[in-house]
Amino acid sequence: MTSTSGSKRTIVELLQVEDSARDLDWLQESLQNAVELELATLPVYLSGLWSIKAGSGEVYDLVDSVIMEEMLHLGFACNMLKAIGGSPQMQVPTYPGPLPGGVRPDLTVYLAGLSQESVGMYMQIETPEDPVAFAADTFPTIGAFYDAILAAFQGLTPPLST
Repeated sequence: MTSTSGSKRTIVELLQVEDSARDLDWLQESLQNAVELELATLPVYLSGLWSIKAGSGEVYDLVDSVIMEEMLHLGFACNMLKAIGGSPQMQVPTYPGPLPGGVRPDLTVYLAGLSQESVGMYMQIETPEDPVAFAADTFPTIGAFYDAILAAFQGLTPPLST
């Protein structure tokens, strides 16, 4: 699960691997990157949620729903990695800092209360797979990465273990 230099490959590097070369090791390494990425977003959103004094309402519910989605994604990535023989490793993220895997290298994520600035950061994290306002060639989106993982699962059809 490492590059030729012996270090772990980033999401950006994994997406540069030709489809035909995406084997079980590639899939395990990609899912580990997904675990790290999803875990890194949780404290960012939680710090915003916990700053909402009312503890309820439309904004609270929206941020909470994003957190629940990120937790679901984290659980899926861990379960899929385990099912194909891997062992999810939780890496403690550092804040402020970049998202793991080289996704959006221009973006620094940080822990802060909910504000217009932090909402802007959330929007950059959640950039859609087919961004209209962004050049898709400039950086890989999280959605494009997950599409590559799905295609690898479909192409490899690895045996799954519970």
